[in-house]
Amino acid sequence: MQTLDQLIEEYKSVLIAEKHLEYIQQELEKLRKEIGSLTAIVDAIAEVLEKPESPSIKRLFSQTLVNEDEQYELNKQEYLLAALKYQECLKAIELLEFEQKIVAEKVEKKLDLKAKLNMAIDLDNQQVKEYPITHKRLLEVNTAINDIIQYKRELYEAYQVALSVSKSLIGMERELKNAQQYDNWGHFYNEIQHGKAYKKAYMDKAHLISHQANREMRRLKKELDDIFQFKPNTSMSTFEELMHFQDHFHDSLITDWVVENDVVVSLSRVITTQKYMERIIASIKKYQAKSEAKLTQLKESKEYIIANAEANQ
Repeated sequence: MQTLDQLIEEYKSVLIAEKHLEYIQQELEKLRKEIGSLTAIVDAIAEVLEKPESPSIKRLFSQTLVNEDEQYELNKQEYLLAALKYQECLKAIELLEFEQKIVAEKVEKKLDLKAKLNMAIDLDNQQVKEYPITHKRLLEVNTAINDIIQYKRELYEAYQVALSVSKSLIGMERELKNAQQYDNWGHFYNEIQHGKAYKKAYMDKAHLISHQANREMRRLKKELDDIFQFKPNTSMSTFEELMHFQDHFHDSLITDWVVENDVVVSLSRVITTQKYMERIIASIKKYQAKSEAKLTQLKESKEYIIANAEANQ
């Protein structure tokens, strides 16, 4: 039979799952709208590729193009990017729908668990009537313990998402460094063309990872907001810069493709963003250590109160 503390902890985990389910539903709604837009974009670019005489979707950069072949090549790159983003969006929806099913099953247990919790609370109240002072002190300590456990959960969730963001940024840095190797590659025409193809392929990979990083950053912002709401005095490293990451990175990639410049700007931005992430991760780990020490202290206080229940009456 579960103890009261175990039931409380399980019930809180269901409430967290319920909150996460709401977040999943919001993300799915955004992604479904996004995939609808992407479908239209992919179809439009495909039509341009099939009809070379059609107006370019890259009018902004038309003056930088040398000939129609270069224009056609640019349209192919734009099509590839849109198709890659479409596939990534489709995959994200599939994963979120699977996660939604798992989390929803957990949330369905809420009513049954609440009934068990109320029964356990009633039983606990009957047992502690003969020790009113001890009961009052235990309630205070239990409240503090539950708050710390909740805070630790919020920190853990933020930490896991931050690690995912960091992993994505490391992947982007790797692909951009690979692309950078092909700046000014080769001396003959075939070598130069192969170099351009390899560079664009690596930058396509970096751009694809950037979409995943952008979604993870949005979730990280939500997790950090939850921490701030729970503990307003929590001080975390600056996060605002990260939220502008995706637009800046995308712009620098487009510029690189069109003018065939190096990838220094994009690479520098990713490295700078990763440094922000390292600071955020370090901050979370610091608060995790503090909360763990506080939880240990509260549990020791609880044991002491119980051991001295009769003496305190």
